Amino acid sequence: MNKSIKYFFNIILYTLPLFAWADQYPINKNIDIKHYVFQLRLSDSNDEIIGTTQVTVNFKQAGMQNFRLDLINKTTEKKDKGMVVDGVSILNAAVNYTHENDALIISLPKNSVANETITFTIKYHGIPFDGLRIGATKFGDRSFFNENWPNRGRHWLPIVDHPNDKATSEFIVTAPAHYKVVSNGL
Repeated sequence: MNKSIKYFFNIILYTLPLFAWADQYPINKNIDIKHYVFQLRLSDSNDEIIGTTQVTVNFKQAGMQNFRLDLINKTTEKKDKGMVVDGVSILNAAVNYTHENDALIISLPKNSVANETITFTIKYHGIPFDGLRIGATKFGDRSFFNENWPNRGRHWLPIVDHPNDKATSEFIVTAPAHYKVVSNGL
């Protein structure tokens, strides 16, 4: 009896911390991101990127009024780094949105219909706090390098930044002529 009590408490003691590491991401099972098109403009004059993202969303449930994307806000705590949203639209018609607390909440012009697919266009700009490294290489050359990991894309791309929602994507990058733009994929 005494040995089984010790065994039980050891299990509790060693597994309890696992619950603290549980994923706290607010997964929305009512949407499915199908595709992203990221259009990015890079410059040598400063570290700011100018972006236009098209995100194609399938609404699995009727009656939805909005949905959430991840995009880090520009704040003084981040040394004025982060993104500023300039506008969100559907087919060039502006839609309401809020961009607070590192979340971009996009309002639908009317409640969703089940299995409806809509493409939204998001225009934004800013200096990434993380995820997209801008600076000199060890050889002193300026470079732009992304390291998105599972949760760093939100620092410079308006996305569902969780591996739970997989989507196809395209990158269209406009950069000064002396750069080579490369990416993995097809």
